Amino acid sequence: EPLRKQHRRRGRQGAGLRSARQRGADLLGRGLQNGLTEEAALSIVRVQRQRNKLTSLGLAGCIIGPTGAAEIAEYVSGSGVLKNLDVRRNEISGDAAQQLATAVLASPSLELFGSVPLKDLRENTLDKLDLRQKGLSRCGKSVGVPEALVLAKLVEGSVVLATLNLRFNTIGDEGAAAIGKALEVNAVMITLDISDNDIGDEGAKALASALRVNAVLAKLNLDGHELDLPKLRGTDPVASLDLSCKRLGPASAIVIASLIAGNAVMTTLNLGVNYIRAEGAAAISEALRGNEVLTELDLSYN
Repeated sequence: EPLRKQHRRRGRQGAGLRSARQRGADLLGRGLQNGLTEEAALSIVRVQRQRNKLTSLGLAGCIIGPTGAAEIAEYVSGSGVLKNLDVRRNEISGDAAQQLATAVLASPSLELFGSVPLKDLRENTLDKLDLRQKGLSRCGKSVGVPEALVLAKLVEGSVVLATLNLRFNTIGDEGAAAIGKALEVNAVMITLDISDNDIGDEGAKALASALRVNAVLAKLNLDGHELDLPKLRGTDPVASLDLSCKRLGPASAIVIASLIAGNAVMTTLNLGVNYIRAEGAAAISEALRGNEVLTELDLSYN
């Protein structure tokens, strides 16, 4: 009974934390809106396609959607002088985000895309990159889907970037899937934090799939707690692992399930007092089908 009360208290605290984050996100959206419409922003882009003089263009928070993103992608493709492009906090995702990311990556002149340091990443001069969103400042990092797609492609070819922090951004499932694909070929990244990024089941599954191939990544944070991947894989063998009371959600559970499926040494796993929900439990259940070693599993209060 004391444990049940503790979990209810933690649940209320967790709900309060999530509510505070949501209020912060709402404030961010309202407080950082540019005031320009998409059409007003695109009028600048259309002039620049003819003029081709700007080296820096900031269009953050202009409510730019798929049509606007396509026009910006065409502008980027035709510009040989643009060095800095900022389209953060817009409404660009799906095919439009991919089209824009492709244009950015192909640009011979761009050096900075939002907060993504293209030039430094291409030149392999960074072994650590911190793009956490900090507070509600207009100067915040704010990595969204287009930025995540670009960053993932550059991570794919990086030979030095060992630590990447994207906490408190909005990469979503699309961005997580792109980063997962990059991890399938990246052989140097050791630490990755993509917690508080609205990553759902699909993004988590993409990351789990990548980790079946990638044996280098050692630390992954999806829900605010850093997972020790070698222990979960069994490459740093432990018979027992206690992950109770870590605020782990379904995304972490999906990754954990993928790794313990092949762990031949762990006999005890404690995931009690978390938030893995039905989706996480289903993933753990499936993992147990191929695991003949685990004999003690605690999923209490989830």
